[in-house]
Amino acid sequence: MRRLSILFVLLTLAVVVGTTQAQEAELAKLVVAPEDFGLIEGGRLVDIEGTPTGKAVLIEKDSGFARIILKLGEDGDIPKGLYWVKVQLGTDDGALKWAMVQVYLNKNHGGWFTGFVRPAQAGTMAWREFAQPLVLNKGGELVLEVCSRGATNFYIAQVVLQRTTPYWPKEMMTDAEFFGALDRNYPGLENVIAAADARDYDTACTELVAHLRKPPAEQDARLWGVIAAAPPAKTDKQAPEMADLIMEDKMLLEWSMESGKSNSYCCQENNKIPPTVFSFADPYEWHKIYDYPGRRWYGWYITYNINNLTDAYNITGDEKYARKAMELIKRRIDVWGPFPKAFYYEGGYPNEYYTDGSAGVSGSAPSWNRCSGTRQGLIEALWGMLCATGGSEAITDRERIETLKLTVLMTRYVQNVRAYANGNQPKYAWLIRTRSWLPEFTEIVDMSENGIYALTAFLEFCHYPDGGYYELCYYRHGIFAQAARDAAAHGSDVTAYLDKLLPAFYFNMWLTKPMGNFPWINDAGGGKNVDYAEPSPPGYAGLGLKSYPDDPWLKYSYSFGKEGEPPQPTSKNFPWSGFMVMRSGWQPDDLYLVFDGGRSTGSHQHQDQMNVICAAYGSTLLGDNGYVGTGFRAPDRTHYISHPRGHNLVLVDQAKQTSNYPSGKYLAGWRAWGDEPIPNYWLSAAGYDYAETTYDRSYRKYEADGSSEILQLVKQQRRVLFLKPSTGTPYWILYDIVQPKDEQADDHELQLLFHFTPTSSAKIVESGTAARNTAEKAGLLVLPRSDKTWQASVVRGDARPDELYWQGFVSGGAHNPLVPNDCAIFEYNGTLPAGVATVLYPYPNDGENQASAKLIPASGNGAQLGTDQAFGLDVTVPGGTDIILAAAEPGTMAVFGDFSSDARMAVIRRDAAGKLTSILIIEGTILKSGDQVLIDTAGRTARYVECSKAEAVAAPGVSVNVDALHLTAVEWPEHK
Repeated sequence: MRRLSILFVLLTLAVVVGTTQAQEAELAKLVVAPEDFGLIEGGRLVDIEGTPTGKAVLIEKDSGFARIILKLGEDGDIPKGLYWVKVQLGTDDGALKWAMVQVYLNKNHGGWFTGFVRPAQAGTMAWREFAQPLVLNKGGELVLEVCSRGATNFYIAQVVLQRTTPYWPKEMMTDAEFFGALDRNYPGLENVIAAADARDYDTACTELVAHLRKPPAEQDARLWGVIAAAPPAKTDKQAPEMADLIMEDKMLLEWSMESGKSNSYCCQENNKIPPTVFSFADPYEWHKIYDYPGRRWYGWYITYNINNLTDAYNITGDEKYARKAMELIKRRIDVWGPFPKAFYYEGGYPNEYYTDGSAGVSGSAPSWNRCSGTRQGLIEALWGMLCATGGSEAITDRERIETLKLTVLMTRYVQNVRAYANGNQPKYAWLIRTRSWLPEFTEIVDMSENGIYALTAFLEFCHYPDGGYYELCYYRHGIFAQAARDAAAHGSDVTAYLDKLLPAFYFNMWLTKPMGNFPWINDAGGGKNVDYAEPSPPGYAGLGLKSYPDDPWLKYSYSFGKEGEPPQPTSKNFPWSGFMVMRSGWQPDDLYLVFDGGRSTGSHQHQDQMNVICAAYGSTLLGDNGYVGTGFRAPDRTHYISHPRGHNLVLVDQAKQTSNYPSGKYLAGWRAWGDEPIPNYWLSAAGYDYAETTYDRSYRKYEADGSSEILQLVKQQRRVLFLKPSTGTPYWILYDIVQPKDEQADDHELQLLFHFTPTSSAKIVESGTAARNTAEKAGLLVLPRSDKTWQASVVRGDARPDELYWQGFVSGGAHNPLVPNDCAIFEYNGTLPAGVATVLYPYPNDGENQASAKLIPASGNGAQLGTDQAFGLDVTVPGGTDIILAAAEPGTMAVFGDFSSDARMAVIRRDAAGKLTSILIIEGTILKSGDQVLIDTAGRTARYVECSKAEAVAAPGVSVNVDALHLTAVEWPEHK
C-alpha cells in the first residue's frame, strides 16, 4: 500500500495549501495496483507482462463475473470532486466476445460508470485502458464489477483515479482542435486539411461546409440529410405562430412544436412551469427556469424553438427565421456554454461542476426517444437547422462551423456521460448510427464501432438471465433490433450481441397474449381498446424475425402455428424476473394467464407483486392498468396506476407495497437486486400448472395530505393453479393467504380486486357471492370462497383526488386522462389471518357460462381449519365436476369431507358421467377417498404426482389405485 499512501498524502496536501486547479489535478491522483486490491471475488492475482507492476487479476471462466473492492486513500477518503477513473484491462484470447466493467463508489451506488472491451486477436496480448469521469462526493470503497463472455483469460491490471476539470468543456472547441479531429485521410477532405494546416481556418470552414453538402464517400446518403446548397423558394405561406413569438425574443415553455398547443406533459401539476414567456435577451431568464418544478423538461423547448424557426424558414423562405435560429444558437452558447450548468449534489446553481444531473442524463433529459439524449434531440435539431439553412445568405460558413462544433461536443457528451438504465440503449443505438452522419470525424467512427459492444454490455447489465429487463417494462426491442442492423451495415460483428439479445425476444414472445397483442404490464400500454378486433401476428415475434429469420419459435408464434415449431415448454417460469406464464397453446382462442412474482425495482415497475392478468377465447378478461397515467409523478400514478389498488390482487389496508431495495451481493445492474433466482414455486405438468409467490416486505400507508409511514402489516401469499384443457374444462384457482405481523391481528381491511377492461361490463351475481364480466368474445365468472364474509361490489371511475384515491380506471396512454373501467371488489373487514380461494372460470360468449363452487370444510387433528389454513372446493363446470384440496402448510394430514391428504394441493377431476379423468397431488405422499387410498408414495414426498389416461410410466414405490387411470408423471424434489 506504500505507493497508494504517498500519492494520497500528496493529494491531501494539495487541497490543504490551496494549489491551483492545474496543480491539484496533477497531484490528486491515486494509482491502485492489483497487489493493493483489498478484496477479490471471482478472480486471482497472477504475474503478467505488459502491466506497470507485472501483475494482474485473472478471470478464468468463459462466462466470468469478478468483484474487486479498493480503498480510496489511507483513511478511505479523498476530496469530493470530478475524477477520471482509468481501468487497464486486457486479454490474449481470441474467443473473447466482449467484456464489461462497472465502477461504483461505495456500497450505496454513490456513482458509477459502464465500460466495455472489444474482442482481441487470438494469441496477441491486447491491453486497453478504459477511462471515464466519475463524480466523487465522498471517499470510501471503489467497487469494480467485471463481466466477460467467451474468453477464459481476461485481466484487470491497474486502476487510476485522476482529479480533473469537468469532462465536457465550458468553452467551445478551438479551430485547431476541431479541424484536428478530422480524419486526415478521408476522401474529399484534402482542401479542408490543407487550409487547416496553413491555419487559414476561414477557408477551412468554407471548404468543410462545401464537403458536407454531399453524401459521405462510402454512402448513398448522409444520415439526417446534407447541408443545402440553395435557399428554399419564397412563398406567401404563414409561419407557425410560435415562430413569430420567438421573433419577439420570447421563449414559450408550454408549447408543442407538433400541435402548436400547450404541451400536456409539462402542464401536469408536478412538472408545471407557469405560462410565462421568458426573454432570450436576459441571460438570467434562462437560469430562472430552474426555479420551477418542471425544470428538467426545459430542454425540450430549446429544441422546439430551433425546430420551429427552421420550419418557418422552410415554409416561407424568409431569411429572418434562418437568422433568428442562428442567433438563438449563439445566444445559448453565450449564456450556457456548450453545456448548461447544473445542480451539484449540495444544491445551488450555477457552479463549476457538471454532474449526473446535467442535461441529457437521467434526472434532466434522458435519451428515451432514440435520439442523442442531449436536450431531447438538440443535436438533431442543430443539424436539421444547418441542413435547411445551408443556402441562406443570412448565415456565414463560420457560424455554420461553430454550430457544427457544438454538435461534435454534444456527441462526445453522449459517449462519455453516464446514463440510467433505460436511457443507455437508445444512447448507444444513436451512436451506432452516427457513422452514417459524420464519418469524417475519427472519434465519431470509433464511437459508432464501440456502440454494439456497449449495448451487449448493457444487455448483461440490465437484463436478467431469463431475458427480462430489470424494470420489468418492455418496449425497447425495436431499438435493440435496429442497432444490430445498423452495426452490421457498418461491418461490425454482431454475433455475440444477437446471442445476448435473443432471450429478450423469447421473453416477450411468451408474455404476448394468444391474440397477438402485448399485455399492459407495468409501464406499458394504455387506452380504451385493450384487444385487437381480430387476432394479429405478434409484433415482438415479427420484430425478432428481422434479426432471427430462421428461428422456429418466433416463426411459430408469429404465424399462429402455420410455420416453425411450437415454443417449449408451452407454459414457462421466468425465475429471475419473476413472471410465471400459464398457457394452453399458441392459438388466438387459447387460455393465458401471467402471474407476477417479481421483485419491485421501482421506476417503470409497479408495486403489484401477486398480480394476475388473463385472456381466453380471444378476449382479455383481467387486465393491467397500463403506462403512467396523467403524469409520471402525478398523484394518480403514485396512488393508483403503480399502486396495488390498480391491480388484480389482495389490497391490504389501502397500503402500497414497497420497492425491493438493493440487497444482492453485487452492485451491477440486476445483480444488485439479488444474485439468485426469486424463490417462487413453480411446476408445470401435462394437465396442470402451479405457482406461488410470497410478499413479505413492508408497506407504505399514505394519508390524504400526502404524508406516509412505513408499516410492517402482513405477510401475503398467492397460489395459482391452472387446470388445463387436456384434463377437462379449463379454468384457474387462486388461493390468497394473509397473515398478520408483529401482533397486528386486529381489524384490517382486505380487498380482493379484479380489474376488467374499458370495453367490457361487470356485475355482481349469485346473491353477492360472485362477479361476472362480459367482454367482446368471452366472459369470466369470478367465484371467491372463504370461511369469512367478503362484501361484493363493482366500481367504475371513482376518482377522489382530494383523498388521493382512484379506483376503476386504466391508463389512457402516457400523460392522457384515465379511462374508466369496471373493477369487482370483494371486501373483508376483520381480524387476521384470513384466506380466500377463488375460481376464475372463462368461457366463450357462445358457450356454457355457468359454473359453481362450494366450500368443503377442512379439519386437522380433529380441529376445524380456517380458509387461511386449508380449503376444499367442490367445483361444477360444464363437462364435469372437480374436487380441489389445498393446505397452507403441507405435510400434515387434513380431512376435506370424504377426502383426506397431506398434500400442498390435490385435484380430482370427473367428467359429466362422474368418471375420473385426472388426479394430481402436489408436495404430498398420500391422497385418500374415505378409506380408499388413491395415491400413495410410501412416505416419500413427491413434488407432484399426476394420473390420467395417457401413457403410463413406472415409478417404484408409487401406487395408484384408481380404475381407468394410471400413473403418467411423477417428479421428486431432487429433480426440480
